[in-house]
Amino acid sequence: MQGATSISRCAARPGPGGTQHRVGRYDRGRQPQTGSLLVLKRRGNSRGHLAVVTRIVGPREIIVNHANWLNRGRIHLGTPVRDVSAGNDWSAARVWYIPGKTWGRSIRPAYSFIYPGLKDS
Repeated sequence: MQGATSISRCAARPGPGGTQHRVGRYDRGRQPQTGSLLVLKRRGNSRGHLAVVTRIVGPREIIVNHANWLNRGRIHLGTPVRDVSAGNDWSAARVWYIPGKTWGRSIRPAYSFIYPGLKDS
């Protein structure tokens, strides 16, 4: 997750306005790419979440690496995530619930994907 650390520190660092204060420095979009960050929105007591896309299984399923979701900050590798949005645009996702070995009950709203690399100036 080496690349994820540098991207997440620059592109999606929490702060006033969430990730919006970095808009314009990194390309964003609604389609996953290997190496991009999936940015899940804040919901309830949740602070939101970042996950690094490691593989694209199909148009509506990806594999991610992420941490601090469950089990006191443990890193989870190879976690499936499914697009469950009505418009097939990754605005809502369901994450595999590792302890239960099933899809999570909650639908997680998502902002978009942040693509690796700074925009050309």
